[in-house]
Amino acid sequence: MKKWPGIILFAMLLTCLLSYPAASEDKLAAKQVVNIAYNTGDAQSLDPHRAASTADRSTLDMIFNGLVRYPLGNQIGIEPDLAESWKVSDDKKTWTFTLKKGVFFHPFPGSPEGYELTSDDVVFSLKRASNADTSSYAGEYRGMEFKAVDPLTVAITLEKPISETLFFAKVANYAGGFVVSKKAIESQGNDWFKTHPVGTGPFKFDSYEPQQKTTLSRNDKYFRGKPILDQVVVRYIPSVSSREMGLRTGELDIIEGLNEDKWAAQVATFPNVNVKAYGPCEVQTLFFNITQKPFDDVRVRKAFSYAVNRQEVVEFMGKNMAVPLYAAAEAPPLSGRSDQRRG
Repeated sequence: MKKWPGIILFAMLLTCLLSYPAASEDKLAAKQVVNIAYNTGDAQSLDPHRAASTADRSTLDMIFNGLVRYPLGNQIGIEPDLAESWKVSDDKKTWTFTLKKGVFFHPFPGSPEGYELTSDDVVFSLKRASNADTSSYAGEYRGMEFKAVDPLTVAITLEKPISETLFFAKVANYAGGFVVSKKAIESQGNDWFKTHPVGTGPFKFDSYEPQQKTTLSRNDKYFRGKPILDQVVVRYIPSVSSREMGLRTGELDIIEGLNEDKWAAQVATFPNVNVKAYGPCEVQTLFFNITQKPFDDVRVRKAFSYAVNRQEVVEFMGKNMAVPLYAAAEAPPLSGRSDQRRG
């Protein structure tokens, strides 16, 4: 069996569609809309500090930003996102971020024009991400303190210094690192927020229809420039045959498929359809619970480590992990900025 590499993230595929270079004579349709269908019956949560499914995370990736981000197509680099710059103290315990000016949150009830991001929003978001009552990622933020130094400066102090790789993962554009609107949550509540997300990203939440779809619209105030797309419609269709039919009829532009070579080969024969695989994009890690026997004994942990044939594990994961594939209908190149999703 052919092994598809890694875990495929839809956001990368959407990026390819949005940043495709175009000749000057290419013309856009009157309204630019992308319809995506996922292998799920419904959204689970549109709160970025709770969301865990592929469909939910991919949707929220278009709505929110982090202090830093992973560059498009590069999962190992880091570049500024909401932060303009940062510095770290000599003891590697205090990280200070300077925020960009002119970043606005999307509109919400009571704030029809949105409002400009400040350090209060960032500190509120990180404290929320570190609270098990409001976040599924609280464990990532133990031993960290967050402080608003001034309206555009945030200081994060660590109990113990950690590597840049581990630290940036906690404040990047992913999971707990997403920055939410303090005013929207305080005025509307957490229950409201999980189906009405308010962020600073290129697309803003429009509507949610249970077991049907979530619709996002273009954020004209996006700090990296107005996106080309007018709308992104995320549809929840658990039947793969229904998703395939939608792709063939043109109702859908991108679908989540099956983790099977046969399916990929079959769909690749559809007119004007491409099947794409990207990876690796996620890492799964097994940890020893060193507070429980027998793993409280370092000798046992070493024995397990020595006993593992890492090549066999890699081969097993390649053959048995559920790796979704995505098929996308080909479309004319899109004109305009090449930096349209997360910038």
